[in-house]
Amino acid sequence: MNVCLMLISASVASCCSPALAQTITVTTLEDTVDFAGTQRVGDLPGPDGRVSFREAVAAANNTSGPQTIAFAVPPSEFWLIADVGLLKLEQSPFFLNDPGTTVDFTTQTTSMGDTNPLGPEIGIYGLDPGSAGIAAIYVNADNCIVKGLGKVYQRGYAIRLVGNNNRVIACQISGPFNAAVHIGGYLGGPVPSGNIVGSTLPGEGNTLSGLIINGPADANIVIGNTVQGGVLVQGATQYGVPVRNNRIGGPTQAERNTISGNGYYGEEGFPVGAQISIIDADATVIEGNYIGTTSDGMSAKSPQIGPTGVEVRDSRNTTIRANLIAGLRVVGTNHYAGRVFGEAILVNAVNANSQGTVIQGNTI
Repeated sequence: MNVCLMLISASVASCCSPALAQTITVTTLEDTVDFAGTQRVGDLPGPDGRVSFREAVAAANNTSGPQTIAFAVPPSEFWLIADVGLLKLEQSPFFLNDPGTTVDFTTQTTSMGDTNPLGPEIGIYGLDPGSAGIAAIYVNADNCIVKGLGKVYQRGYAIRLVGNNNRVIACQISGPFNAAVHIGGYLGGPVPSGNIVGSTLPGEGNTLSGLIINGPADANIVIGNTVQGGVLVQGATQYGVPVRNNRIGGPTQAERNTISGNGYYGEEGFPVGAQISIIDADATVIEGNYIGTTSDGMSAKSPQIGPTGVEVRDSRNTTIRANLIAGLRVVGTNHYAGRVFGEAILVNAVNANSQGTVIQGNTI
């Protein structure tokens, strides 16, 4: 009787225990899929003996439990850039749909060496015609991590966070047309919340060419990053698309973002652009950041063309607190040659009143 009970207990424990974490290793830059069956982890690799990133994502999506997608691509496959492996994106975007998936691009360095001392070894190149305005990677699931991604070309965004409680860490993303990271849900769908871009831990902050939070989005956090190309938080409340309770920075030094380098010369040499823009948003907190400066806060970012530090427009209950806002003295060109522009904080209204803005304890 005791033996039977032990066997039954062992069987129940085996059935009910969580699935073990699995690692899927990408070994080619090609955008191919040739594995069959249920297209789960156990079906890899296909007849070609290699695993593409698209195959790895499909296998993770189709296999229960947490998976880590790692990289060990032979440098002999690198193309276009000698020291960086650019994953070829020739079909639809890469969709992470399985919760708990980690995509760790830094494993390429561990497995194949530091071929690019200036940044990550793995990036993405969009070869899919007509898709330049969308993201390369969509994180539709919850509790996923994207770590260590590098350059991304021919896409509107590198990563779009649509699910909840996802992380983007240790990335150095340049190249996308619009922004490196985009947080925003699908119209009529669930509202992304609890996503964190960056970290307070050493080495886990990102260097990003722009970041956008579009509604619907609620309670997302951006901390510990260097953002060159500006941060935009924007809703559309008249269409039922809110963006609420998002935070850029925080009260500790480790949460500080350095946000600078955004802007351009507009018509006849008039400088245009803000480093942080809050438009039609509710309860946004901008705290403890260096805005318009270098990461040590001692010099203006060069080039610094956008003349505005923080713009608040048509928004409610925005808090701008304990930031260093400097380096925004911009000289016009062409017909505006010699004219000086610059404003630390601009509170504005175009389509609706900006109400409840708190500006407190900033160094300007």
